[in-house]
Order: sequence, then structure tokens, then C-alpha cells
Amino acid sequence: MTHNIFALAREQQEQMVADRRYLHQNPEPSGQEENTSRFVYDRLCRLGIECQLLSCHGVVGHIYGTKPGRTLALRADMDALPMQEETGASYCSRRPGAMHACGHDGHTAALLGAAAILCRLRDQIQGEVRLLFQPAEENCQGARAMIAAGALQGVDTVFGMHVTLEQPAGHFDISTGVRTCAADRFALRFAGGGNGPGSQAIRAAAAAVSALQTLASREVDPKTVFAFSCCQMDGGLEEKEDTVRVEGTCRYSDEALCGTLAERMLRIARGVSAPYGVEAQLELQHIAYPLVNRPEASRRARESAAQLFGPDSLFETGTDSVSEDFAEYLRLVDGCYGKLGANHRDMRLARPNHNPGFDLNEEALCYGASLFVQYALNTLRGPAGL
Repeated sequence: MTHNIFALAREQQEQMVADRRYLHQNPEPSGQEENTSRFVYDRLCRLGIECQLLSCHGVVGHIYGTKPGRTLALRADMDALPMQEETGASYCSRRPGAMHACGHDGHTAALLGAAAILCRLRDQIQGEVRLLFQPAEENCQGARAMIAAGALQGVDTVFGMHVTLEQPAGHFDISTGVRTCAADRFALRFAGGGNGPGSQAIRAAAAAVSALQTLASREVDPKTVFAFSCCQMDGGLEEKEDTVRVEGTCRYSDEALCGTLAERMLRIARGVSAPYGVEAQLELQHIAYPLVNRPEASRRARESAAQLFGPDSLFETGTDSVSEDFAEYLRLVDGCYGKLGANHRDMRLARPNHNPGFDLNEEALCYGASLFVQYALNTLRGPAGL
């Protein structure tokens, strides 16, 4: 059966490549996926899949097996990035200032291919496979919108994948534990001064930016992945007002920091600003939680990959400092999230995600579709899907 699944995915390869290239040529950034969602909705309708087009530009499909059982959700994100493409590919973006630089076109095409296969294997499904085509992953708003629309209602477990150029097509990382970091966006405002010539707010802000680098060494467990980045500084002395605004991001793997980071940052910023006669204020916006893979779901996904392609298809990496809003689903239901190798055997693709030269090996599509299908069958077998 496992070889047949990969053979079925091979049969879908031409269609998956066509779907991926259409999406690649017609990218839509977060919150603008109107044409993309309509394209996905129409493809699912042609497959005879019951589906809904959501107001947030998400699409939900339902593939019901021949017997009752649990509900597994398979998720693919659909949004592009506001970036001018520089790949020079024949299927290059036709939309100025937008491109699929993170592989979401591939995720969507692979799940559409898996949906076509699963429709042919309904008699092997006990329960429901729910297809989640999600908008707005890049700004970490899409998963929450899908949940608010009821897409996760009745779901027992969820699975998804993201392409990576760390490994060639046919390789997977579905490790247990924390896989991606939480993310916060901060804005520090420094105001006041008057204790000397020039801008005291600039001096205070510079001192605070330097002092805040000690968060990693003095305020955070050394085992925690932690990245503090100051990305923008504006302001200075203008007429009678002396203010500076510093903006940036924090990423961390320990969810416990969600409730304490603001207090720690403000304490440090105020401590170094006071000698300059400057007051520091902090705005902290929480963007994403850490993504934590559940042990049983991860084990099943690894076994599914090995069942298809052998144990050598599996690799392991540490926690990534990026963020992924698939974490929102895993805060509510069981599941896991994997990496799907998408390079060539010679590792010729060197441009990373979010780079205007990013591209992927389209052979990864049939591997991704195969794992979606095998994982679904392994999860939804038996009266309780065990």
C-alpha cells in the first residue's frame, strides 16, 4: 500500500506542479488571498469535496470516510510575501512587489494533491480528513481567524508541514518538542532629558539598547532559544521635545517568558534611562506562541515517513528562532508540524526563505502529498483512529 501511495502521488505530480506555478505567478500577501482562496475552493469542488469559503479568505474541505471515527485536520498556508521576485524562473511572479518566497504555493499544491488521492481512498478512512487552507500565516493572524470561523471545531488532531532547503526532497524532520519560537513586537519610547546639551533621549535609548542585550545572558535560562533584535530607532531633540522610539522583536522558545518579558525589559530600560533624566515606556504586542509538537503525533508522523521512504528519510534539527502560527492549533488540539525537504540532491538552491531569489525543488510536492496521505490513513484507522 505504501508504494501505491507514492505512485498515486506521482500521478498527481503534473497537476501539483501546474497548481503550484499558477499560485506562484499570482501571489497574494497576507489578508489579500481572495483569488488564491477562490482557486483552491474551485479545485476542491471539482474533486467533489464538500467545502466552505471563509470570509477571512480561508478554505475548509471535508473528506468523509466510509465509517465513523476521529477527525484529522491537514493544514497548508496560502499567503505570499510583499517582495519583488528575482528568481528569473519561467513561472516568476506576475504581480509587482509580491512573491511566494516561503514556499506556501508548494504547501497548497501538495495538499491539493493529497486531497485528490484521499478522495480515491475514502474506503480506507474511518472518520474525517479536514483540509485547512489557511490565509495570513506570515503575519500570524490566519490560524486565529480560521479557529474563530470554526474550522477546528470537532478536530481531534492536526498535521502540517513547511518546506525547507536544509535537506533534499524526500527527507523529513518531525521532531518532538518545541520547534519554533514565540514572537513579540515591542516599541520603547524614551522621553524627557534636559540634563545636558543635545538629546538625552538618544543617549538613554542607546544605553538601553545595549543593556537589553543582557536579557539573553542574565534574564533567560541558557537552554532557552532567545533572540532580541532592535530593528528601528527614530527621534531626537526637536524644538522643545526630546523623544526617541525604538522598535524591534523578541523571539523565545520558553512560553513562560510570555508573562514576564515586558516587566524585565521595562525594568532594564528604566534603570539605564533614569540617570539621563529620561522616562522609558514600553508597548509589547504578542504575535505568536512557541510551536510544540506532541510526542504521540510526532511518533506517528515519523513512522509514516519511514513507512513510505525508509528510516534514512528522517533528519533532526534544533528549535528554529522563526515563528509559525500553526502553534495556535497545537494549543487547542493534539498534533505536530514537520519540515519537508525541498532542495535538490546537489543542494543547488542556496537562497533561504524570505529571500527574493527563493525557489524550491518541485519534486518535494509528491513527497509532501504522500506523507499527508499516509499520515491520514495511519491516524484514522481502527474504530478510534489508533
